[in-house]
Amino acid sequence: MAVNKESSPISPTMLRTDPTKVWKNLLKKNSDIASTKLKFKEPIVKDNGESGAKFLDEEFEETTDKWRHCLVGYFLGRKPYYVALREFLSRKWKIKGDFQLYAFHSGFFLFQFSNEEDCTSVLESPSLTYSGRILILQRWAPGSELERIKLSSILVWVKLPGLHLKFGSTNGLSKLGSIIGNPLYMDSQTAESTRLSYARFCRS
Repeated sequence: MAVNKESSPISPTMLRTDPTKVWKNLLKKNSDIASTKLKFKEPIVKDNGESGAKFLDEEFEETTDKWRHCLVGYFLGRKPYYVALREFLSRKWKIKGDFQLYAFHSGFFLFQFSNEEDCTSVLESPSLTYSGRILILQRWAPGSELERIKLSSILVWVKLPGLHLKFGSTNGLSKLGSIIGNPLYMDSQTAESTRLSYARFCRS
């Protein structure tokens, strides 16, 4: 088969040079190529003849350190749009630093925080609801698998605006909360009566 020498990116001169330099020249104008170079690592050969790779725990330290302040999560229901979700969380999360939002094709999101305090604060905060969909969060770990948790029940925070003061006792909120589920706890401001505009409790 004839080769069009004018359109071929590799000339006979280039073929006589170091192959590494050939590829470097071909790729150097590509803005998508990072400056970090990869290296060939000899694969292991399994008993069945297939090639594979073996990793030691310390080889994961680089990526573990990079993603150490991260949470992974998903919504119960339809996946929200990225931009709208980013704006919503920026308003709702009261954090000291910033966060980055990454989307996976599986419907999961990765939330990367600039410090551990913010990461822990968001994880321990009451569950957020976006357009009627609850956000399920968990801590990221090197061995994390993006799997949806099988939930037998969900904890939900309930607000009762303008609740009459006579119902603000443990007994009163227990009875009212039992109408819609299994009441568990009041928040601290409801228990201490430091916020009278609404009462809030958690139920399953």
